[in-house]
Amino acid sequence: MAVVDQVGPSADYSAIDSREKAWQAVERGEIVAILMCPEMFGGQERDENIVFVPESVAARKDQIDDEIILPLVQAGNIVEYSVTPAYSGKAMVPVSLTIAATSPEPHLYSLQIWKASGSGAG
Repeated sequence: MAVVDQVGPSADYSAIDSREKAWQAVERGEIVAILMCPEMFGGQERDENIVFVPESVAARKDQIDDEIILPLVQAGNIVEYSVTPAYSGKAMVPVSLTIAATSPEPHLYSLQIWKASGSGAG
């Protein structure tokens, strides 16, 4: 099962190009910092597990984790779980997040966050 959601606002996050700028944007309420692998699945609050996203993306990811992934975990069906951000240039807010869970059939969710201008994706 693969689901693609356009959940981010139509904004340009390319100017948030350092962790310092990202944390400043969090303080201003422009974005939030979330754990890619949440604590309920064993994730820890470490830099490599933190991603910066708009609130609407954080809410959709929480909904997927709580309503779809967690019941599969509780039933003993999840074998693997990962969240992979895709970045554009030096931007600290990813253009998309891909949530993948195997149970053993794959469950794939792609959250489209914003569109980078130009061809600097990657």
